[in-house]
Amino acid sequence: MFQYWGKCMQRVNASFVSLVLLGTVNMVCAADMPLDHAGLASVLDAMGYEYSEPSDHPPDTNYYEVNIRFGEATHVVHVSAHPNEKVIFVGMNLKGAIPASTHIPNHVLRGLLNANFAATSVFFSYEENTRQIRLAGTVPTIDFKAVLLRRTIDEIVSKAQATVKLWDYETWNADEANDVVGGEAKHYDYDSLKATLEELGYTFTTKHFESNGLPYYLIEEKRADRTYFVIVQLSDDKSYLWVTADFSALPEGAEIPPKIMQRMLEIGWSSLYMRFAFNPQTRSYRLEHPFDNSNLKPETLQKAISRASDILAQHVDVWDPELWPKATTVETIASEAKAATDEPTEKKGNDDAEDKVESNDKGEDRR
Repeated sequence: MFQYWGKCMQRVNASFVSLVLLGTVNMVCAADMPLDHAGLASVLDAMGYEYSEPSDHPPDTNYYEVNIRFGEATHVVHVSAHPNEKVIFVGMNLKGAIPASTHIPNHVLRGLLNANFAATSVFFSYEENTRQIRLAGTVPTIDFKAVLLRRTIDEIVSKAQATVKLWDYETWNADEANDVVGGEAKHYDYDSLKATLEELGYTFTTKHFESNGLPYYLIEEKRADRTYFVIVQLSDDKSYLWVTADFSALPEGAEIPPKIMQRMLEIGWSSLYMRFAFNPQTRSYRLEHPFDNSNLKPETLQKAISRASDILAQHVDVWDPELWPKATTVETIASEAKAATDEPTEKKGNDDAEDKVESNDKGEDRR
């Protein structure tokens, strides 16, 4: 039995070498066999990348450093296989550690969150312990396509080049940062998505956006004694499936405290699936993640919904304005948030998500 699987894995890795340039991978032994660290090396070889494996990486943290030349600069992109999650993680730590004496300006924090809004492939995150900003994304290994890995690597490099003022602390000044967005791909329709949510056992309500009549699904998730609401919806062209949790728009003139914006970015650093984003047009923030709708598995959707619910339960102090550090506008923000709830006297997680989605037309402004 063990000899069979050993030979099986050799055949799988060989298939990566011979077929990856065609954009597909033929799973020889098992339909959903995940790509491992050795298999990823075969993929990178076949794609012609110049890469190395660091000898000083932390235990149980295997990854490759891929060198990408862009103009006169050479960028190092970290690529690692996560068989249990069935994804390849692609990331770039930008600039290095921000000096402890350097304060991250408010416009930079806002710019990073703005850049995450509607980003379909890669997004910014921040890690407090190392004081690093990162650009990262994931590529599914089920029905793996080399073109998606190359596209993700290329997008990270090009977005890093286009957003230097956001992450290069030596250039930070009073200038406002630029926004970045993205898009593409296809698979679930509304009927099959609804059927999948039913098969996964979720309690949910089908709602429709007032602006275009398209449906979205409001899922109820229990955590301890609270109920949290997670939204699942398709993009207008059905090329992306979005898992989100939406919150009240900020009152005019109010701002998210800098420490809270930093915490939002830190959560994105530690999560494969979820990140916070801010829409400057509607002045609303949300927890979100888009999935390419061409090869999405139910288990991945389930993990994303679970991860969103866990973040909502574990980080109430990040998304609930009533718990934000006191500032001149916090009282106003909190009163606006409570006014948007169905039951203002009893807070049940983010149970005002339904009203917030309708009022902010989330089904359209994202795309």
